[in-house]
Amino acid sequence: MPPFPKNTQRELDHERLYQLHGDSRSMLLIALDMFLDEVLVDFSVLENAVRSQNREEIADMGHKLVPWLGMVGLTHLETQLRQLVALAKSNADSTAITHSWEVFKTELDHMIPLVEAERRRLN
Repeated sequence: MPPFPKNTQRELDHERLYQLHGDSRSMLLIALDMFLDEVLVDFSVLENAVRSQNREEIADMGHKLVPWLGMVGLTHLETQLRQLVALAKSNADSTAITHSWEVFKTELDHMIPLVEAERRRLN
């Protein structure tokens, strides 16, 4: 298993969730549901773009997905995904793009259970 970046967090950013959703449990639950049931699939599209080194699609999908990370409390992943987008836009080496994706994806995979647990807690 690859090492995690030093700034990796192991919990959802509840302060950010409160800033975005306030006391509205139903709004947060809608965001969590949409992320887990609809948006998460788009990360597979992004992964395919990384594998094929389709820089335009990496930039477009990454830009589309960044806000969703904050909306569900994965604030620390926003920065990582922005870095991937920047690499794609700057025409960086394909190895750098792939590595950036692998670090991001590993952390995302470890955080999904926390998002699922938050959804269960709110239900």
